[in-house]
Amino acid sequence: MAKDKDIVEVKYNNIIGLGFGIIPRVIMRDKELAAGAKLVFSYLCSFAGTSDKAWPKLNLMVKELGYSRKTLQKYIKELEDKGLITRKQRRENGSQTFGNNIYYINLMPDRYKHLLNDAEGNVENNEHEPKGNKSPTDKPGAEGQNLPHGKKAAAEETPFNNNNNVSNINNNIYTIFELWNKQKITVHRQLSDKQDKAIKKALSNYTVSEICKAIETYAIVVKGKEYYFKYEWRLEEFLGRGLEKFIDREKALKNYRDGRNVPPQPPQKPHKKVNLEEHKKNINEECRRKGQPIIYPEVEDKVVTA
Repeated sequence: MAKDKDIVEVKYNNIIGLGFGIIPRVIMRDKELAAGAKLVFSYLCSFAGTSDKAWPKLNLMVKELGYSRKTLQKYIKELEDKGLITRKQRRENGSQTFGNNIYYINLMPDRYKHLLNDAEGNVENNEHEPKGNKSPTDKPGAEGQNLPHGKKAAAEETPFNNNNNVSNINNNIYTIFELWNKQKITVHRQLSDKQDKAIKKALSNYTVSEICKAIETYAIVVKGKEYYFKYEWRLEEFLGRGLEKFIDREKALKNYRDGRNVPPQPPQKPHKKVNLEEHKKNINEECRRKGQPIIYPEVEDKVVTA
């Protein structure tokens, strides 16, 4: 399986470039599955891309599919009862609060295992897969049609069997964008072109999980009372200027903790019993210890030459 940082963006100058999913044909030809359930399943697949999960909001599904909440829930339950999807509630940032549902698409449902176990791979005689409607690509040599010199089309040339596709890229972008807004440092109403480009550039150097962890580390530092760094970046600014600083969580938390790597402040008004010159020398000594420039060079002992 390809790693997140190995994903290559593939551009299509058609509606596929706007995102797509993969819908198993056997689902569409299952006579025991309601048409509405097939539509909901297809909708979830379009959000999942080439992965096995999607998390569209229920209100969005109601709006875009044109079903009432009750009807939509009925079809989702039908898909669950037939073992085609599993629905789980997602926790918000590891808290006890639940967010949107995550819908996991079952790629090995018991309902069709007898088809998968068919030694010859022939699904034509099953009631779910009628005869005489095989696609041209099911025929021997069909993948080489319309190509010069008898060349065959490589699997990676078709978008529907390629993990490195624009749908995966878009899923990663929105995963990062959504996580950023959940930190509630600077919340963006919608993804801008600058943010889209910044995320894609970051994905060329880091994995999705690395970027998400860096965002969470940044939020810990900015919101934590024990840390002195409080600058609130926009998403594109963080990815361009701050990402590298927060990739290593342990190092970032150590660097930005109060009293760590902070230049000594000028002394407050000393008590009467404190010698001001000695106090400044002590601060200079502390600077040397930390490898920082001294603050009060005027109090340093001068070498007197004869």
